[in-house]
Amino acid sequence: MPSYTVTLSDAQDKAISYVSDVEAWINGAVTGLAGAQKKRIVNALVDYCDDNDIAIASGESAQIDQAVSLGIVSTSS
Repeated sequence: MPSYTVTLSDAQDKAISYVSDVEAWINGAVTGLAGAQKKRIVNALVDYCDDNDIAIASGESAQIDQAVSLGIVSTSS
């Protein structure tokens, strides 16, 4: 599983910790964005497969891999 490091200035850390635990906030923000993007990718895959009479892979991870391999989405890594 990938791991990422986020570097904040002291001011940024204090600003976020004013409303929340910084690590919890970062994890929540990233998890929320990933969930929204997964839905967008799967929806795009379903539309593409329906339009092109292609069987859709089974399972979310396989569907995202299929979307990438079909060129529906690309990754920066």
